[in-house]
Amino acid sequence: MLGTSGIRGVYGEKIKGSSVYEWVNKFAQEFDYIYIGRDLRESSLPLAKAASAGALSAGVDVYDLGIVSTGIMGFAGVGIMITASHNPLNHNGVKFIKEKRELMKTEAGFLTEPLYEAGAGHYYQEEIFSDYLDALEVFEFSFEGRVFEVNSAVQTFFTWYAKESTERFSLINNVPKMVRESEPSKLSLEEGFAYDADGDRVVLFKDGKPISGDLLFAMVARYMAEQKGKKTLVATVELPKYLLNYLKQFYPHIRIVPVGSTFVGYELMKYKDSFGGEPNGEYIFPEISYVPDGIASTALLTEMESQGMLELPHIKPYPVERSNYPTTQKHQVMEKLKSLIQEDFSDIDGILIEKEDYKVLIRPSGTEDLIRLTIEASTPQLLKEIKEKYEKLILPLL
Repeated sequence: MLGTSGIRGVYGEKIKGSSVYEWVNKFAQEFDYIYIGRDLRESSLPLAKAASAGALSAGVDVYDLGIVSTGIMGFAGVGIMITASHNPLNHNGVKFIKEKRELMKTEAGFLTEPLYEAGAGHYYQEEIFSDYLDALEVFEFSFEGRVFEVNSAVQTFFTWYAKESTERFSLINNVPKMVRESEPSKLSLEEGFAYDADGDRVVLFKDGKPISGDLLFAMVARYMAEQKGKKTLVATVELPKYLLNYLKQFYPHIRIVPVGSTFVGYELMKYKDSFGGEPNGEYIFPEISYVPDGIASTALLTEMESQGMLELPHIKPYPVERSNYPTTQKHQVMEKLKSLIQEDFSDIDGILIEKEDYKVLIRPSGTEDLIRLTIEASTPQLLKEIKEKYEKLILPLL
């Protein structure tokens, strides 16, 4: 039930107040207190109240942070984030956070434990923006003159910061409810920063278009190595082959993990002077927490821009194509595929096939009922041929 980033599903079906009450009651029993935060979805308020009730019944004190980003929840250290991140707005979910990181799928054992409802914890409404702002001082950032689309869980922080700071900047869609889709890359924004629903992912727009997530990741990762002294890079199997080859010249150690920020964060805990993330705009800074942090990523990007280092690397990418195939039997489909594929492959996360001139990754989505196919090839014609080859295997199984 616990996926690559908590538990997600359609609100009113898989995700209900009664379920959240039960999950949080069981999770909270390990702690003396927990923080609870939520995104802007209308369903997030009742689910946050259910989460509070579950923890209080377990005898645990609750600090309700209201609407905050997942990055701020990670900074808080232990708690519950009510969100379905970039999933559709009729979805919702729960992220479980401890030790400043999200729980791994292998840590879902608490969900089978019995309820404890004889407690009566204390409830507090809390604000930790000042402490979080102190943590951001690892970057020399300035929001002066910049544009932020904040119809996301980052909305409350930027609104607070606008009042506390002497800096002047523009906030678009600065309202405490969702008025657009949760996926930020589809926005119409001439220039500025935008975020997914829970604010763990940042997208940078220039000239009316989002900058390539792959190239932005390469630029940020290089900066973290050269200017911040990072020695170990943690990335997922979705890191394109051409980016991996490019970043090898800056990092003596590169660790590849399954897709999902939970895996990246957990791996980062093992190394000093490390940085990690995914090319979708999720970056993790161990100095702050082990969860992706869109606000901290923004602070870093403004630092880079002020130093004239917000320049995309001059590297030529391979053609890449990402396709999704809906199925309610994604794990069964994956097992059948493994028996059909004749090439050697790694099963670090799904099916990973790497050759000199192409790469294929087939994996079940950790958050949706989808099979994801990612192909990277040296030429468009080779990419087309490989896609046709693997679709012939995938489509009959759906």
